[in-house]
Amino acid sequence: MTIERLMELVPPPITPLHAGAVKNWEAVERELGTEIPTDYKIIIGKYGSGAFDGYLWLLNPFEPNQHLNLRNHGAYLRESFAELRSQSPNIYGSPIFPERGGLLPWATTDEPDMIGWIVDGRSQNWAVGVHNTAENKIIDFGCNTTEFLVRLLSKELTGLWFVPDDFPQTPSSFIQL
Repeated sequence: MTIERLMELVPPPITPLHAGAVKNWEAVERELGTEIPTDYKIIIGKYGSGAFDGYLWLLNPFEPNQHLNLRNHGAYLRESFAELRSQSPNIYGSPIFPERGGLLPWATTDEPDMIGWIVDGRSQNWAVGVHNTAENKIIDFGCNTTEFLVRLLSKELTGLWFVPDDFPQTPSSFIQL
């Protein structure tokens, strides 16, 4: 799946907010201690800050709102998850970044399940995963960020526990902050 297909499904804003620049990604990766998948960088460059249909919010490292910032909110989610895991390992037993195979969040919704990359090996090979608290495991979607979004927004992925019945909308849109 390509960025072009994603842009056909959901046209990006004419002027994306907080899209960042190529040189800025180096600082983000240095701070996180890992490389970020290229397709995600392209998505942020095309869409910037906002949400698909006002539901699936991209965590953007250049977003000033700390609740939607990949570095700040991503760290908050990881720390919260680690705390929950220490208190309830039977519910929150999955690995979290920077553990091998841990989840590094790149999107959030109104639901408690985290959407992120399963960090194992090179970033270009990371698959999207979602932590399912009911099953206490990370569900591996076996695809990169762009393919996951295309499959989700084209309604190829259905019956998911973290997606409400009215998502995605027809037609889908990208809502900026």
